[in-house]
Amino acid sequence: MSGPIRRVVNQASIPSEENLDPTPFDLMLVPVLGHLFRWRYARPFLQIPLLLISVVMILHGLFGPSLAPKNLATTLSWLHFRGILVLVLLCAGNFFCLACPFMLVRQVARRFSRPRFTWPRALRNKWLSVALFVLILFTYELFDLWSSPWWTAWLIIGYFLSVLLVDGLFQHASFCKFVCPIGQFNFVASTLSPFEVKVRDQDICTRCLTKDCIRGRRDATSDLVLIRGCELALFQPRKVGNMDCTFCLDCIHACPHDNVGILSRLPGTELLGDSLRSGIGYFSRRKDIAALAVAFTFGALLNAFGMVSPVYAVENWLGKVLHVRHEAPVLGLIFAVFLIVEPVLLLGGGRLVGARLGWRAARVRAARRALFLRTSSNGFWHVARALRFSLYDRTVYHRSGNAEFFRKSRMAFSWRAALDSYRLTGERRTSDRNRIPRARLCRIIGRDPRFGR
Repeated sequence: MSGPIRRVVNQASIPSEENLDPTPFDLMLVPVLGHLFRWRYARPFLQIPLLLISVVMILHGLFGPSLAPKNLATTLSWLHFRGILVLVLLCAGNFFCLACPFMLVRQVARRFSRPRFTWPRALRNKWLSVALFVLILFTYELFDLWSSPWWTAWLIIGYFLSVLLVDGLFQHASFCKFVCPIGQFNFVASTLSPFEVKVRDQDICTRCLTKDCIRGRRDATSDLVLIRGCELALFQPRKVGNMDCTFCLDCIHACPHDNVGILSRLPGTELLGDSLRSGIGYFSRRKDIAALAVAFTFGALLNAFGMVSPVYAVENWLGKVLHVRHEAPVLGLIFAVFLIVEPVLLLGGGRLVGARLGWRAARVRAARRALFLRTSSNGFWHVARALRFSLYDRTVYHRSGNAEFFRKSRMAFSWRAALDSYRLTGERRTSDRNRIPRARLCRIIGRDPRFGR
């Protein structure tokens, strides 16, 4: 190997995937799963149940009980979905994107209106999805979405509307590849999955003249596309790993030689090298993907930190220092520390140390190190989920008629505090009993018409 790539990465020191897994296991050969995945309508068959669950979550969030632990919108979204998603990604692959209900709605809409535009070249990266992920995480902490079924339902509705808007205007899978925060999380996490969509025999792809896996299977006379190819521009013979792969099975259905399968591999293998990847390029040159991995990793730490007691003391202290009573600027400063300062110190410091030690590939190692952080961040998301589950049935809001305690409370920064403070001024309690049970608080708030549901 010659050229600049050799100077960046010593490929001789990296074991090939064939040596790591010489006889990969193919899920397509499993009797029941293989028949299901080869079925042309396998994806809608898996999407319909999740779509029905999404509709139930929306209706229950809007019209069901306002108590979060008793509402399907909050319990399924913020508790069970996150845990199941991470487990499936680590134990199998990106099968949630395969059964994504948002894409079923998109496909139905595209039967009535075809998109005419192509996605802007300036936005053909992950920066927009990184910003959206941070925005969702910020609103999650600021407005306590985990305890608000009504806002959670509207977040799901907003997701459906965003899919219809983006993919209704722009061709291919623009929402999946460049916008969807959940999809980007799945892409990055699936780099550690034990299965990937991959060709079985490269020689067959070399002899193939039609390239249906990327172009789609077409009618010989009219050139009409009968089975579409990959909408995310991943050419199977040059595809490396799971990044940007939604497991949509389009390439499997379009391949005329039945040469694409769902093969086993050693998790994280695609992070060992810096080869050219179809639809992606080189990982070492994709700062947006590195930023995506950093946002997910340190966002998991931030999410877990927001569920423990010290965060209240930190917010109170910052509120006094900044002389603010609203939570937004204080929370914004905490986000900046976790998502900007801490990654710069850790990753930047590691790169400087590597350069000092004479590592010839410090830049590549820094980019790859950001992706390897996904290993630990998956654990952080599980810790965050466990903390949320353990705290779910406990007292949520801490209020008192005592002005000093109310000022020190974390919720003094929240807009909700201004609405319910006067309702609780008569609830005088001693310093060791200044908690109001959640069920009682919801009954008090429920009598106030300004709170809506």
